[in-house]
Amino acid sequence: MISAALSFFGVKMARSHNHSMGFILIFIISGDEPDEEHVMVLIITVLWKSSLHTKCRQVIEKDRIVDFLLELLEYQLDDRVIGYAVATLSELWKSESLRGKLRQFAVPKYLELLNTSLHSLVLEHVCTALGRASSDPQCMDMIDEAKGFRLIFVLLPSLDVDEFDKYEDFYEPQTIIAAAECLAMIVENTQFSLNPLKGMYEAIWDLVDLLTHKNLDFLAAVCHLIVVIASFDENSKIMVDAGIVENLSKLVSTEHTNLRANLCKALGKCCNDGVTARRFSCKHVMDKLIKYTQSEHKVVRDNVPLALSGLSEDPLNCVMIEALGFLPFLKKCIHSDNPDTAMAAVNCLSNVRKASAAIGQFQECTTKH
Repeated sequence: MISAALSFFGVKMARSHNHSMGFILIFIISGDEPDEEHVMVLIITVLWKSSLHTKCRQVIEKDRIVDFLLELLEYQLDDRVIGYAVATLSELWKSESLRGKLRQFAVPKYLELLNTSLHSLVLEHVCTALGRASSDPQCMDMIDEAKGFRLIFVLLPSLDVDEFDKYEDFYEPQTIIAAAECLAMIVENTQFSLNPLKGMYEAIWDLVDLLTHKNLDFLAAVCHLIVVIASFDENSKIMVDAGIVENLSKLVSTEHTNLRANLCKALGKCCNDGVTARRFSCKHVMDKLIKYTQSEHKVVRDNVPLALSGLSEDPLNCVMIEALGFLPFLKKCIHSDNPDTAMAAVNCLSNVRKASAAIGQFQECTTKH
């Protein structure tokens, strides 16, 4: 069906026998056909799916398809064509040789679409594309100049503006997830350690409110965003006031793999002092985290030490870490092939030893007197 439609629109497909998926080489021939928008959706869908595979992408990036895709960013008949054109160009960002061209012609158009489009598919792929492009300093300057961070942030639900169950009538869950992931990448790539959320007090409160959302994939993305923005002390303090301890603690019982992994990171990152760590332990977080150490998913087990490292900032939590039986697990994690896991395990064990030594010294002191 798709091949017939492509032929109808004047497209030639060629396959290479060197790869099981085949190469798709497409040559566009102009023409006004009766059902143009439907055929264009088929064409761009094939291009997008092809761009997901490395060898197919290499064929696409060598052809004049890139110019064709750039033209489609202004397609008038069907927003899906624009959305999948952005998605394909986003995959082509992986080719360093094309980044200069995409920086010059695609990124400005992404920012324009971010400001004008109301179509969920378009906004989803624009967020993904901008997140990837933010790794380039010049693109980051363009995003900052266009106030892209704030434009993306308003795609997230707000309890003050929309009820969560109604919000998805406007934007699909995948769009909201893409927005959260894009924001995290932009913060990570911000130059000179500047805080993009500086002065956005209400936005941080909204972000903490998002932890009450019911979509688990979205919650996982929000937890990752919280990890990133909690790198700034001023953000962490605002999030504590906004109820981050209570909202994160309510999620610990989840069985969702990615949410568990990102939740561990968020727990550890938000323990910016012993007082906050104590508040988490009062919510019985560590009693539930012990189950994470037995997870069949490595990504969950690897992130448990990150949570414990933050929680161990409170000496009483160190006592609980030992009492609950985390120490054998932490000792194994020291030898993890994940450097973040290994470092967090070392830090947690160090805090436990310091707490144990302090308790021993206190007991010795009280005995003498």
